[in-house]
Amino acid sequence: MATTTTCAALGYAKPSPSQTYCMANFKTTCADPANAGCNRCAIYKVMQACAAQSSPWPTPSQKGEEACRYHSTAGNYVIVKSRTVDSTQTSQHEKDPDTGSNICIMPNHYILMPTTACTGVDDSNSKCTGPTVAYWDGAVRHGYGSSAGDLGFGNSHWAVMINAPDERGQHQMHIHVAPLEPAAGNNILFVAKEDNNMETDLTKPPTHHTVNGYTVAAYFFKDATTPPTSLKTLDVFGTAAAIHNKFSKNPGQEAYGVALIPKKGGYVVAATYGFADVDVMDTKPATNPRNKFCQAACQPFK
Repeated sequence: MATTTTCAALGYAKPSPSQTYCMANFKTTCADPANAGCNRCAIYKVMQACAAQSSPWPTPSQKGEEACRYHSTAGNYVIVKSRTVDSTQTSQHEKDPDTGSNICIMPNHYILMPTTACTGVDDSNSKCTGPTVAYWDGAVRHGYGSSAGDLGFGNSHWAVMINAPDERGQHQMHIHVAPLEPAAGNNILFVAKEDNNMETDLTKPPTHHTVNGYTVAAYFFKDATTPPTSLKTLDVFGTAAAIHNKFSKNPGQEAYGVALIPKKGGYVVAATYGFADVDVMDTKPATNPRNKFCQAACQPFK
C-alpha cells in the first residue's frame, strides 16, 4: 500500500501491478470525477500541483531537483521535469514513475501540460488543439531560453513532441521537450532535422523518412529569428493533421503524434508514426548525485 509520505498529488494510486494503468472512461478527460483516482491521470494531479505554485522560477542551472519549473497564466500551461523510476527500488509499485511512493526527476527531460483538462492529439476541444493554443510556441521559447522558467537547450539537438494516442501512457495532454537521444543517424527525429532539402510548400506532399520502423512525414518552416516568432501564429496541431491526411493511407484509423524540431533557419513540423518519446529523446535518470533527484513521493510539490 502507499506509504504515509505520499502527498495529495500522488496518494490515490492502488499498488496492484494489474492496475498500473487503470482508466474509468477514456472518452472523457481527467477532470471527470470517474477518472479522478485512475493511474493514467497521475500527471493531471502533477499539473494541478504545479499550477498552484508561483514565481520565482528557477533557471536551467538552479534547483535541478525541483519538478515544477514554470506556470504561464497567459499561455495556460505548466512546465515540469518528467519523472522516471527510482532505480534503487525493488517492488513494482515503488518503481512506478507515475504512482510509486518514491520517484526520480529526470534532469534533462521536461513536459509542458495545458492547465485545461485535455487528452492529446485526439482532443477536439479548441482549448487543447485549436489554432491559437500557445503550447508549441511556449515549449520552443522556453527550450531555447536560459532565464528563469527556461530549459536552456539553445542550439543543441532537441525537439518538442507529443505521442500518438496509442503510444501515450497518461490521459492528460503532455508535450515532451528534451534532447535527442541519440543525436545520430539512427534517430528518426535527428534524420528529419538534418534533412536540408525538406519540402516547404504545403501544397505539395510532405517529405517522409523511415528509420528502424519509425516514420515521420514533415515540412520545414523557414524562420530566421531565434526563437522563431512565426510559431506564435502557426497552427501546429492543424498542420500536423493536414500532413497526416496527405501522407497516411488510412488517416481515419491510423494514429499519429506530432513533433516540432528546431534547427538553424527555422523548424520542422512532423506527423510521427510508430514511436514514442522514449525511443528518440533523453530519458536518463540522474545518477550523480542520485539522491538529489530522487525523493519520496511529493517532495517536488510540497
